[in-house]
Amino acid sequence: MCGRFAAINLEDGDETARFLKGEAESWTEGGFGFRAGGDVFPGDTAPVMVLSGDRIGALPMKWGFPGFPDRDKPDRKPRPLINARSETAGRLPTWRGPLKSGRCLVPVAGFYEWSHAGGRRAQKWSFVATDGGRLFLAGLFRDNPDTYKGQVPRLFAIVTAAADASMEDVHDRMPVCVPRPSLDSWLGADYERVLGENGAPFAKLPA
Repeated sequence: MCGRFAAINLEDGDETARFLKGEAESWTEGGFGFRAGGDVFPGDTAPVMVLSGDRIGALPMKWGFPGFPDRDKPDRKPRPLINARSETAGRLPTWRGPLKSGRCLVPVAGFYEWSHAGGRRAQKWSFVATDGGRLFLAGLFRDNPDTYKGQVPRLFAIVTAAADASMEDVHDRMPVCVPRPSLDSWLGADYERVLGENGAPFAKLPA
């Protein structure tokens, strides 16, 4: 699972930050509320990397696909769908199309999860790249049906997998972290291979 992540500060000066800053300079509408840094919550806008012709570009997208009404609470606004399970995405109508033609990468400084061991107050953990660099989360995107209201044109969700040893003591799910050598593969035709390989390693730190 991934319910919050840390955005990359575009002024940090590293390669990824410079790339995103350059892309953001061409965004219209001020990036539709995009904030360059800080924590990103469902419903927020973040920079997302996509294949544009023969190059990788970045676009502002809102986190969360349209959710489904709760039959028991029809008056409650549906929660956005922020995560797609890698094991079932190819079979479910919500994710099947985006998995084939809407794959993207969500560059982050890290992501968060909370543990609840022994009934104690939840402990917040930050997961960051072990090499001190950036993490690139596998994502899916689609058009936003509310674009006519002036909202950001595209929505994204993060692909998750069963937790490995780096995460399983905190949560049973984790985002798919695409290794740098496989970024092109995830955006291109070889995306299924990426889901079967080991993800980029990350470390757990108290947040």
